[in-house]
Amino acid sequence: MVTHVNDEGKGIWKDTNGSEYGAERNAAERGRVHIELQKSLRMTINALEDTEKLIDMASDILRISQPPMIGKLGVRWWKLRGVTRYIEPVLVRWMMQANKVMTPKRAIRFAAKKGGRFEMNHKETELCLVILKQCLERRAELKKSLEACRKAMSNINTFSYFEYNARFQLEHARYTVAKKLLDAGYGVEERFLKEPEM
Repeated sequence: MVTHVNDEGKGIWKDTNGSEYGAERNAAERGRVHIELQKSLRMTINALEDTEKLIDMASDILRISQPPMIGKLGVRWWKLRGVTRYIEPVLVRWMMQANKVMTPKRAIRFAAKKGGRFEMNHKETELCLVILKQCLERRAELKKSLEACRKAMSNINTFSYFEYNARFQLEHARYTVAKKLLDAGYGVEERFLKEPEM
Protein backbone atom coordinates (compact mmCIF):
# COMPACT_ATOMS: atom_id res chain seq x y z
CA MET A 1 0.00 0.00 0.00
CA VAL A 2 1.32 3.41 -0.97
CA THR A 3 1.22 5.93 1.85
CA HIS A 4 0.45 9.46 0.82
CA VAL A 5 3.11 11.82 2.12
CA ASN A 6 0.49 13.97 3.83
CA ASP A 7 -1.19 11.03 5.57
CA GLU A 8 1.64 10.29 8.00
CA GLY A 9 0.81 11.49 11.49
CA LYS A 10 -2.47 12.87 10.22
CA GLY A 11 -3.98 12.90 13.68
CA ILE A 12 -1.50 15.45 15.01
CA TRP A 13 -2.06 17.82 12.07
CA LYS A 14 -5.70 18.57 12.79
CA ASP A 15 -5.41 22.36 12.91
CA THR A 16 -5.89 23.53 9.30
CA ASN A 17 -6.42 27.20 10.18
CA GLY A 18 -4.57 29.37 7.66
CA SER A 19 -3.63 26.48 5.41
CA GLU A 20 -5.61 27.75 2.43
CA TYR A 21 -3.74 29.44 -0.42
CA GLY A 22 -3.15 33.09 0.42
CA ALA A 23 -3.27 34.30 -3.18
CA GLU A 24 -6.85 33.05 -3.45
CA ARG A 25 -7.90 34.32 -0.02
CA ASN A 26 -6.45 37.78 -0.70
CA ALA A 27 -8.16 38.19 -4.09
CA ALA A 28 -10.98 40.32 -2.66
CA GLU A 29 -8.56 42.51 -0.71
CA ARG A 30 -6.39 43.07 -3.80
CA GLY A 31 -9.54 44.09 -5.63
CA ARG A 32 -10.37 46.63 -2.92
CA VAL A 33 -6.84 48.03 -2.98
CA HIS A 34 -7.06 48.33 -6.77
CA ILE A 35 -10.28 50.33 -6.50
CA GLU A 36 -8.88 52.54 -3.72
CA LEU A 37 -5.69 53.28 -5.68
CA GLN A 38 -7.66 54.10 -8.82
CA LYS A 39 -9.91 56.43 -6.82
CA SER A 40 -6.97 58.17 -5.11
CA LEU A 41 -5.10 58.56 -8.39
CA ARG A 42 -8.17 59.92 -10.16
CA MET A 43 -8.86 62.39 -7.32
CA THR A 44 -5.25 63.63 -7.34
CA ILE A 45 -5.22 64.11 -11.13
CA ASN A 46 -8.59 65.91 -10.96
CA ALA A 47 -7.25 68.13 -8.18
CA LEU A 48 -4.23 68.98 -10.34
CA GLU A 49 -6.49 69.92 -13.25
CA ASP A 50 -8.75 72.03 -11.01
CA THR A 51 -5.72 73.83 -9.55
CA GLU A 52 -4.38 74.62 -13.02
CA LYS A 53 -7.79 76.02 -13.97
CA LEU A 54 -7.63 78.28 -10.90
CA ILE A 55 -4.19 79.46 -12.01
CA ASP A 56 -5.66 80.29 -15.43
CA MET A 57 -8.48 82.19 -13.73
CA ALA A 58 -5.96 84.17 -11.70
CA SER A 59 -4.04 84.87 -14.91
CA ASP A 60 -7.17 86.32 -16.51
CA ILE A 61 -7.78 88.59 -13.52
CA LEU A 62 -4.19 89.85 -13.53
CA ARG A 63 -4.50 90.61 -17.23
CA ILE A 64 -7.49 92.94 -16.76
CA SER A 65 -6.89 94.29 -13.23
CA GLN A 66 -3.69 96.15 -14.18
CA PRO A 67 -2.97 98.70 -16.88
CA PRO A 68 -0.74 97.72 -19.82
CA MET A 69 2.33 99.40 -18.34
CA ILE A 70 5.81 98.55 -17.07
CA GLY A 71 5.59 96.46 -13.89
CA LYS A 72 2.35 94.69 -14.78
CA LEU A 73 2.21 91.12 -13.43
CA GLY A 74 0.91 88.10 -15.27
CA VAL A 75 1.21 84.34 -15.69
CA ARG A 76 2.97 82.53 -18.50
CA TRP A 77 3.08 78.77 -19.05
CA TRP A 78 6.66 77.96 -20.00
CA LYS A 79 8.68 74.85 -20.66
CA LEU A 80 11.37 75.13 -17.98
CA ARG A 81 14.83 73.63 -18.21
CA GLY A 82 15.03 70.21 -16.60
CA VAL A 83 11.25 69.74 -16.60
CA THR A 84 10.17 67.21 -19.20
CA ARG A 85 6.56 66.33 -18.40
CA TYR A 86 4.78 69.61 -17.86
CA ILE A 87 4.74 73.20 -18.95
CA GLU A 88 4.98 75.29 -15.80
CA PRO A 89 3.03 78.37 -14.66
CA VAL A 90 5.40 81.25 -14.00
CA LEU A 91 4.61 84.62 -12.44
CA VAL A 92 6.07 87.28 -14.73
CA ARG A 93 6.52 91.04 -14.64
CA TRP A 94 6.42 92.99 -17.87
CA MET A 95 9.53 95.09 -18.45
CA MET A 96 10.65 97.46 -21.20
CA GLN A 97 13.69 96.27 -23.14
CA ALA A 98 16.31 98.44 -24.82
CA ASN A 99 14.52 98.01 -28.15
CA LYS A 100 11.35 99.45 -26.58
CA VAL A 101 9.60 96.09 -26.63
CA MET A 102 7.66 94.95 -23.55
CA THR A 103 8.90 91.51 -22.45
CA PRO A 104 7.73 89.23 -19.61
CA LYS A 105 10.47 88.45 -17.10
CA ARG A 106 10.19 86.00 -14.23
CA ALA A 107 8.98 87.89 -11.15
CA ILE A 108 10.71 87.35 -7.82
CA ARG A 109 8.07 88.86 -5.53
CA PHE A 110 4.29 88.35 -5.43
CA ALA A 111 3.67 92.08 -4.95
CA ALA A 112 1.45 94.23 -7.14
CA LYS A 113 2.52 97.67 -8.28
CA LYS A 114 0.76 100.56 -6.51
CA GLY A 115 -0.18 104.09 -7.41
CA GLY A 116 -1.35 105.78 -10.58
CA ARG A 117 -3.43 103.63 -12.87
CA PHE A 118 -2.45 100.53 -10.85
CA GLU A 119 -4.33 101.85 -7.80
CA MET A 120 -7.86 101.24 -9.10
CA ASN A 121 -7.78 97.43 -8.74
CA HIS A 122 -4.81 97.12 -6.42
CA LYS A 123 -6.80 95.36 -3.66
CA GLU A 124 -8.18 92.73 -6.07
CA THR A 125 -4.78 92.26 -7.70
CA GLU A 126 -3.16 91.61 -4.31
CA LEU A 127 -5.90 89.11 -3.39
CA CYS A 128 -5.39 87.39 -6.73
CA LEU A 129 -1.64 87.11 -6.09
CA VAL A 130 -2.18 85.57 -2.65
CA ILE A 131 -4.47 82.90 -4.09
CA LEU A 132 -2.17 82.37 -7.09
CA LYS A 133 0.77 81.70 -4.76
CA GLN A 134 -1.31 79.17 -2.84
CA CYS A 135 -2.35 77.48 -6.09
CA LEU A 136 1.25 77.23 -7.28
CA GLU A 137 2.28 75.63 -3.98
CA ARG A 138 -0.66 73.20 -4.08
CA ARG A 139 0.11 72.29 -7.70
CA ALA A 140 3.73 71.56 -6.77
CA GLU A 141 2.59 69.21 -3.97
CA LEU A 142 0.12 67.41 -6.23
CA LYS A 143 2.77 66.94 -8.91
CA LYS A 144 5.21 65.67 -6.28
CA SER A 145 2.67 63.08 -5.09
CA LEU A 146 1.93 61.90 -8.63
CA GLU A 147 5.61 61.66 -9.51
CA ALA A 148 6.35 59.67 -6.34
CA CYS A 149 3.49 57.30 -7.22
CA ARG A 150 4.72 56.95 -10.80
CA LYS A 151 8.27 56.20 -9.68
CA ALA A 152 7.09 53.67 -7.09
CA MET A 153 5.00 51.82 -9.69
CA SER A 154 7.85 52.00 -12.19
CA ASN A 155 10.28 50.47 -9.69
CA ILE A 156 7.88 47.62 -8.96
CA ASN A 157 7.69 46.84 -12.68
CA THR A 158 11.45 46.19 -12.68
CA PHE A 159 10.93 43.28 -10.26
CA SER A 160 9.50 41.04 -12.99
CA TYR A 161 12.86 39.27 -13.26
CA PHE A 162 12.74 38.49 -9.55
CA GLU A 163 9.29 36.92 -9.94
CA TYR A 164 10.37 34.87 -12.95
CA ASN A 165 13.54 33.66 -11.21
CA ALA A 166 11.73 32.83 -7.96
CA ARG A 167 9.03 30.88 -9.83
CA PHE A 168 11.68 29.00 -11.82
CA GLN A 169 13.58 27.95 -8.67
CA LEU A 170 10.45 27.00 -6.74
CA GLU A 171 9.09 24.90 -9.59
CA HIS A 172 12.37 22.97 -9.74
CA ALA A 173 12.45 22.53 -5.96
CA ARG A 174 8.83 21.31 -5.91
CA TYR A 175 9.47 18.83 -8.72
CA THR A 176 12.67 17.55 -7.11
CA VAL A 177 10.98 17.01 -3.73
CA ALA A 178 8.04 15.23 -5.38
CA LYS A 179 10.36 12.92 -7.35
CA LYS A 180 12.36 12.02 -4.24
CA LEU A 181 9.21 11.19 -2.32
CA LEU A 182 7.87 9.15 -5.22
CA ASP A 183 11.13 7.24 -5.47
CA ALA A 184 10.93 6.53 -1.73
CA GLY A 185 7.52 4.92 -2.18
CA TYR A 186 5.28 7.75 -1.09
CA GLY A 187 2.22 8.95 -2.96
CA VAL A 188 2.40 12.54 -4.21
CA GLU A 189 -0.30 14.75 -5.70
CA GLU A 190 -0.17 14.64 -9.46
CA ARG A 191 0.16 18.44 -9.78
CA PHE A 192 3.51 18.28 -7.97
CA LEU A 193 4.91 15.99 -10.64
CA LYS A 194 4.53 18.46 -13.48
CA GLU A 195 7.96 19.04 -14.95
CA PRO A 196 9.11 22.65 -14.58
CA GLU A 197 9.26 24.83 -17.66
CA MET A 198 12.70 25.84 -18.85
